[in-house]
Amino acid sequence: MASVELSGNQLVVVCRGTRRSTGVMIDPNQPDSIEAAVQRAISSAALYFYGISEEQGREVERINASSAAAAIRRRVAPAQPAASAQPAAPARPSATGRPAAAPARPARPSGRTEQPAQPAQQPARPAVPAEPSRTETRPAEPARRGRTAEATPRPTITQDWIDTQLREARRDDRKAQAAASALHSNSRFVERFLEPGAQRGVERTEAQKSATISLFNTLYQIPGFRLYLSSIAAQQQALPERERVFGEFITLQAFLTEPGRNEQLSAQAEARIISAADIYTRYFLLNFVCGNTDYSRYRDEVLQLPAAAWRLRNIEGARTFAPVSGRAPSDLDRAALMRLYISSPMDADTLTAASLYLRRWHLEHPERGNGRGQSRISAWHAPEIIQPEPAAAAQPAAAQPAGAAPAVTETPRVVIIGDSIIAGGRTGSTLQATLRTTWPQATVASRGVVGESISRIRSRFQRDVLDANPNTVVIEGGINGIMSGTVADAQAQFSRMISQARARSMRVVLIGLAPWAGYAGSSDAAQQRTTELNTWLRNQATTDGNIVFVDIASQLGEGSPPRLRAAYEAETDPDHLHPNAAGRDLIAAMVAQAAFGRAPTRTETRTALQDFAERNWRNLPSELYQGAQGGNPAGIITISRNLPAGETSFEGALRTLNRDDIPRALDRAFNDYIHRDRDFLQFCRDNRDYQGVALESVTLSAASTPTDRRLIMRAVQAYLNHAAGRTGDEWYGRLRDDLRMMYRDVLGTGRDTLDVNGLDDLRMLAAIGVYSWRKGHRSEAVGAWATTLNIRPSAQPAQPAVPTAPPTTEGQRRRVIHP
Repeated sequence: MASVELSGNQLVVVCRGTRRSTGVMIDPNQPDSIEAAVQRAISSAALYFYGISEEQGREVERINASSAAAAIRRRVAPAQPAASAQPAAPARPSATGRPAAAPARPARPSGRTEQPAQPAQQPARPAVPAEPSRTETRPAEPARRGRTAEATPRPTITQDWIDTQLREARRDDRKAQAAASALHSNSRFVERFLEPGAQRGVERTEAQKSATISLFNTLYQIPGFRLYLSSIAAQQQALPERERVFGEFITLQAFLTEPGRNEQLSAQAEARIISAADIYTRYFLLNFVCGNTDYSRYRDEVLQLPAAAWRLRNIEGARTFAPVSGRAPSDLDRAALMRLYISSPMDADTLTAASLYLRRWHLEHPERGNGRGQSRISAWHAPEIIQPEPAAAAQPAAAQPAGAAPAVTETPRVVIIGDSIIAGGRTGSTLQATLRTTWPQATVASRGVVGESISRIRSRFQRDVLDANPNTVVIEGGINGIMSGTVADAQAQFSRMISQARARSMRVVLIGLAPWAGYAGSSDAAQQRTTELNTWLRNQATTDGNIVFVDIASQLGEGSPPRLRAAYEAETDPDHLHPNAAGRDLIAAMVAQAAFGRAPTRTETRTALQDFAERNWRNLPSELYQGAQGGNPAGIITISRNLPAGETSFEGALRTLNRDDIPRALDRAFNDYIHRDRDFLQFCRDNRDYQGVALESVTLSAASTPTDRRLIMRAVQAYLNHAAGRTGDEWYGRLRDDLRMMYRDVLGTGRDTLDVNGLDDLRMLAAIGVYSWRKGHRSEAVGAWATTLNIRPSAQPAQPAVPTAPPTTEGQRRRVIHP
């Protein structure tokens, strides 16, 4: 059982013999505050124990805070008078004012002398600080380059812990580098603490807000940071209001210089002020500091941080972007594009980048002289973030034989990413069924896209794999690129994915290229490249015990070069490349055996929805895209209505299958159609909120951040509503009635317009399809696009507010699409 104990005045969580210091202190003189402190300690420790095992994490979360607090009250309340009877503690605690039971240095005794054996009960102090707010106790330095982080216990991320790292970044070089390494090594857990997914608009979660306030106030002590803000705010103030891309900098500067404000952010600051601080911090670090030639080494350090590097490269690209055809580049366009890449709440990489800047500034301007120029400050190297499975620690990774399954001690969370060989979801669902015979909670998500090269797969690796935070990634692909590309190009793409996954401590399963010698696009040269790439993939498993190679060609194929066996050819229209259901099941079985040491059982079952999706939705993103871009909204609705028995929602069915076909279709519809529409581009240029979306270099892809995606989707939604409300040409009125018919009569939403919420759903696709159709059929009657759906437009499209009968019967509507 898990419990909460008291060590001095500090709360410690114990679970199955493992003690975890939480950094939460209690005040014995305020017993009413103890229960809240206990609850904070439980929440803080739960994340750490979840990292050990899900069972221990849940066990910690089940601790009854009220009961634990009552036990602690009983201990500290009567102990008040008894404390004076204890033998006197060393004089140092009384001199510093610190509790005697919480010494700063692990080597010193606790001061509790009534139990001589007490030191034996207190193991060596963990690397994570017992009191993160104190500078003398902090997490042990993360492993430097060339070492793993095996010896570094996972810290409990709190605001105090983050503040500690920011303080350490301003000390001597060794401690400053250790602080940056600590933030980088624990970036995954810092992101969990910040909860970026909980952000709405300019509102921030409490953790995001606290982190922004702390970091901004720390940076604001640097003169250059203050002066640059006042300079940018003055520049924005001098511009006409419609040209102020960073207008919130004016508000932020006014807030900080308001009399009595003491030039600091506070917890009472409005959400828009906190949001402006987030944006300005990145604007300063990535645009100003990284653009300063004196800080070229700092730029190289930032490029080691994945999210910050992505922002930095795009910010630099914004300075030289290709403008919309027929227009000269302008500062307004560049600034609007830059804004896309610096917006969003505080994140782990921004904290790390800021700590690196603090280190360099304080080494250049030390308090006691002897400053170093930037070129004389040693470069920081990001440590490898490797946290091996507990059971694998005793066995060196290099000793693991190629292709052997690493020890699996936690419930598998798997993402399969690849091309059409694993598209459709059958391989993933079969693998999940196999794994669940041993791990009932195992999950497998399939991310296969028809026709993608390995470079395209790599471009969506962040969103589809890293952001999903699995502990195992299965990578398949290569044939679409190796037909005409080089082996070196393919190796570079695989290498990047492998290094990104291993940096997150993920197990990597590499599926070798499938047999395809009989395919129409095959050639002797291409088959030679296939052999070379498969050999290279196999060799990767010999360098790291957490990389597994699965040679599917040995089982699916025959001959030399291997051709797909007849038993695994598609039953209809075989192309000698794509395996049938039996072949996909075999791939799943080989992955389960090679990576997890599990063979499939006869009891595995597949749902009707999985079988239906494999038969009907193999190329769903492309079909939805064609319906939207090609002006065939009826085709989209027909697809969405074609569901197996028992399913009532198209979007719900896709969520059940863990598929993102609708966002993928919308990406293509935006890039290939909407973003080339002159009316849409003009609408964005005229609207301050969406000016950056009009830039030619803006696209949507799997690598787009959630913030960018929401902004672009909102722009499209707002434009469709705008187009439906325009006057001056009869076709605008027909478009308005067409869209109203789509929303009310076909989709059954009861709405006349789209919600401008940034969500990419079926209504968006259908609306784009209606817009595309109406632009090509301006004089056609309202609803002519829906003749195949047997839907009639409502007699009074606008309303009555309380209709006496629904606009269509259930039989006519057939099925409502739920948002």
